[in-house]
Amino acid sequence: MTADGVQRGSLTPEQAVDRLEQLHSAASNALRAALARYTGSGTVPTAEERRAFRYPELCVDWQPAGTVHFTRRAWAKFQSPGRYSTTVTQPGFFRQYLLEQLRPLSEEFGATIEVGTAEQSGALAITVRNISKRKLEFPRKLFMECSVRVYQVRLALYRHKMQQP
Repeated sequence: MTADGVQRGSLTPEQAVDRLEQLHSAASNALRAALARYTGSGTVPTAEERRAFRYPELCVDWQPAGTVHFTRRAWAKFQSPGRYSTTVTQPGFFRQYLLEQLRPLSEEFGATIEVGTAEQSGALAITVRNISKRKLEFPRKLFMECSVRVYQVRLALYRHKMQQP
């Protein structure tokens, strides 16, 4: 594994999904701790701390040599050689799906699988970064916005119910 968290060399599909889950858990825990600290003391996460909030990234590389494997199925196949990558959020929820996709790519096509952290921050990390820029009273404002929305939805449902015979 490199210093930036990328596990080099081909991983098995199971190892790749395990690593995605580890990275996602670490990022979620770091974000949770930063939000708890912010709501308690108002201390905004530093740029270095925000780097820990990045999504895990799955990379699949396929550079065929010789005869290209053919399959009629519409999933778990390549259209052309190349390096494919995507960020993965909640990999534990998608474990079975990811394994169903990665196993044929690895076993039938000989693709290599790598896992690391993306340059892209998670959605809440973006919110935290915006907090540090604007110095908003995030917890109170979020609570007020959510409370107003819940009230509006309840009122709309009540009105709708009252209009029915």
